[in-house]
Amino acid sequence: MREFLKSTSRRLPAGWFWPVILLALPNCAGLVGIDDWRPSSGDPGDVPLTWAIMCDIPQNPDAVSITCADESTDLTKGISMSHAAVALVEGPQTSSVAFDYSQTATSQCPGGFPLQITFRGPFPDGLPFCLNCQGSQPQVPTVFANGNDTCREYCKDLDNANPGSIGAMFCDEHAHVSTNFDPGTCYPDVCSPGGTAHDFPDPRRNQEDVIWDPLMDTHAEGNTLIRDLATDGTFNAGGVGKYLITHGDAWVEFNARENDKGHVLGVSPGPDTSPSFDDIAFGISLDTNNNVYIIEGGVVVAGPFPPYQPTDRFRVYMTENNDVDNTASISYFRNGTQFATQFTNPNPKYPLRVDASLGAFDAALEKVTMVRIVDYP
Repeated sequence: MREFLKSTSRRLPAGWFWPVILLALPNCAGLVGIDDWRPSSGDPGDVPLTWAIMCDIPQNPDAVSITCADESTDLTKGISMSHAAVALVEGPQTSSVAFDYSQTATSQCPGGFPLQITFRGPFPDGLPFCLNCQGSQPQVPTVFANGNDTCREYCKDLDNANPGSIGAMFCDEHAHVSTNFDPGTCYPDVCSPGGTAHDFPDPRRNQEDVIWDPLMDTHAEGNTLIRDLATDGTFNAGGVGKYLITHGDAWVEFNARENDKGHVLGVSPGPDTSPSFDDIAFGISLDTNNNVYIIEGGVVVAGPFPPYQPTDRFRVYMTENNDVDNTASISYFRNGTQFATQFTNPNPKYPLRVDASLGAFDAALEKVTMVRIVDYP
């Protein structure tokens, strides 16, 4: 979910307030006879209804659930949509209100204020729809094509929306799965057999393991990257994260297995063809003398910072700027505390990739994880 206006895979027209406006007109409810329809589109299937799809569903359109923030809006009472993945992992950070600071949204709001969306249920967690996703005829994909289709139909049931009505069109336009929920899946054991949601270990609250691909004179043991090349003293072995960070607030986190071998890890835009750290745009260097440095564009720009231990967790953090150039600002953390911000390089443009380089035989970057907003097809 890049931001609310794009998350439905449809471009929102300039007159996006039309559902609210049309609902105020006479006879709109008569598009389809209310007596001819009953809410059944969001069919959960037969019991047990222990599975769930997590949905972002704005309040019904007559509640003016999508509007522009203004001078009177308390922006601290909502969560930025670009911060959604981080809010999930750092939780509990939830609100029924989200703010869309994207260029598409702020260009439509007077004074450049963000778009404000009021959801049914907490954002970014989402509202669970309990259903049956097992057996030979699971609701997804037998009845519903995917999670987005399920959330749209659930929205229509919640709003008691007649087919073809403004409410139904509103649901088709704005309801979708919540942040980092794969629309091709269901979560098990979220609901009771009768379909009542309860607390569950949400997998979206876990950091994502970095998958190393390609590997350059290194090998991976899970999310740990280890140098194979025996020639010491030269940063000519490394690895690249397989999956990109395409937008939103994000981070990559790691620790060195030892404090007497050279390690560099960071993020860079564009493709990577080099195992060295020369093309790492923003990174943290943990050197052979137990020192910590900041590297930007392959050049040391700050340090040394206090010595590190193998148990120290370092983080390169990206904050989306929501600007026309689609850039991020970078900051650096150790054990959860920020110790530096970017120094010389211009703000990098998304997409960004995880990039690493190792300078000595058997040097290892351990437990490399990231947090990002995932773009599911």
